[in-house]
Order: sequence, then structure tokens, then C-alpha cells
Amino acid sequence: MFKQLAKFAAAGAGVGGGYFAVSRYSEEQDRKTKNEELAIRNSISNPNNFHLNSYNHLNELKKWDWDWDHRQPTEDKEDNDKINADSDFVDIKRPGKAAYRNIFLVRHGQYDTKAEGDENRKLTELGHEQAKQTGIRLANWFSLEKQKAIKKWSNENKENMDGFNFPKIKVVQSSMTRARETCTEIRQVFDHAEVDYDFSGQSDLLREGPPYPTEPPLSKWTHKHAYWEESARIESGFRTFIHRAEPTQEHESNEVIVCHANVIRYFLCRVLQIPPEAWLRFSLRHGSITWIRISPNGTVSVRSVGDAGYMPVDKCSRR
Repeated sequence: MFKQLAKFAAAGAGVGGGYFAVSRYSEEQDRKTKNEELAIRNSISNPNNFHLNSYNHLNELKKWDWDWDHRQPTEDKEDNDKINADSDFVDIKRPGKAAYRNIFLVRHGQYDTKAEGDENRKLTELGHEQAKQTGIRLANWFSLEKQKAIKKWSNENKENMDGFNFPKIKVVQSSMTRARETCTEIRQVFDHAEVDYDFSGQSDLLREGPPYPTEPPLSKWTHKHAYWEESARIESGFRTFIHRAEPTQEHESNEVIVCHANVIRYFLCRVLQIPPEAWLRFSLRHGSITWIRISPNGTVSVRSVGDAGYMPVDKCSRR
């Protein structure tokens, strides 16, 4: 009996000893982790004391330009702090808090690349089918968003729909043939699905062209003078169509812009404030959707790039 008690006592001591050993190890690991986190925070906050090579790039981070679209309010109404030195010159008002802009950039469908002249470069049979698929995708999206808005309004206003407003979808197209034909297919789907939209016509600022010299360079594609001429036009298109909401806008808006791959890729670089020479590093499928969401205060979120997942695989193409 005494031998059994001694055995159990020894076992208990062993368990207890193991527990305290694990506990001490855990405490040491916690201290080590906290010390590492503290070192990282100190290094980031004090560049003069930087010693972690893996974080050296943080010294070169480019800050977000809040006035990237030159629409930053000159005076913040919440704290009356001056934001812009030009405030005595013009007072830009802030749009409503819910005035987000959802911009859906649609690449045209596949077209006849061998034809001479823009008027003859029409959509192929596949290109028309791609445009219809894109129209269906957008129509379903906007219809669902409207249903959600109706439900939210109904719940908040005890099923009284007086005053409910769901802004019309804005649609604009490039003036090139393939973009116009793509937009026509999308609008026909909208009509059939009873999507309420306003067609704003077409713009030469959205036409295809070389927007910016690429890095790495793309040889034998175009002459330098083409960049010199076209880049100014496409940049003008960016400034015209890609920006935060107007001061008078109160509600979230949805806009569809049917244009071209080069234009869309350049717009993406510009709105994200990344080097514009990177535009060719993206690849977009025909009929694909690139969704940019811009908040009232000027922040930007790209929700999708070249999305064509709604199309059957045999309907997808790039050239």
C-alpha cells in the first residue's frame, strides 16, 4: 500500500513539474513575441532607429493624395480645419455621406480586328453574345440592389414608400463602333429587364489609344508621338469621368461606362495612385466588368478587375 501511495505521489509531482515547465515556456514565448512587436512599432515610429531590414520599404511609402480629383472640400464642416490653402479662392462643398459612386467600366465585346477603319471593326457573333451576358449580369445586379434598397426603406419607414428614391443607372459609351454596339446590346437587356437608366450618349475621350509609355517598354507597338497626343485625351477622360460625387449628390449612384481595355487599365492606375506606366500589366477579357467604388471623402476601392466569371468558359476571349 505504501508503495502505491509513493508511486501516485511521484506521478503527481511529475505532472505538476511538467505543468510549471510548460507554463514557464509559454510565458517566455509571450514575452519574446511582445518584445518583437515593440521593436517593430519603435522602428516604424522612429526612422532614425531603423534596424529591421525587412521593414526598410516603409520609409518610402507614398502617402495617399486626398485631393487626387481636385474635389477635396476646402473646409471640413465637422471641425472647421482648413484643408486646402486655396480655401479663400473657392469653397468646394462635401457631397452627402451616402453619396458613393459605383463606376462599372465595361470592355467591349470581341470584334473583327482585321477590318480596315473603325466603322468596319464591328462585333463578331461571339462579341454580341459577350455583350448580352454582361448586360444580364449588370441588370441582375442593379435589380437586386434596388430590391435591397426597397426592403431597407420599408423596414425603416414602416412600409411607407413615400419619398423612396433609387437613382437611375447612368450609361455612357465610347464613340468607337465596337463600344457603341456593345452598349446597344447592354441597353436592350436593360430595357427587357425594366432597369431604369439614363443614356448620356458617347464621348471621344473614351476612345481607345496608347495612354502612357509602358514599363517595361513595349517595342514596335506605337510611335512616341502617339503617346504624346493620345495620353492627353485619355487623361482628360479620366478627369471627366473618374472622381468623387458632386456636392449635390445625396444618394449612392451606379454608372456604366462602355469603353476599351487600354483606357480602363490606365484609369485603374490613376485612380489607385499607382504608377501609370504599369497599365499594361493588367489583362482584361472582352465584355468584362471592372468595378470602382469612390467614397464621398475620396477613398477608392476596386471591387473587381476584368470580371467575366458570369460568362461560360467557351464565351471568354481577350483578343
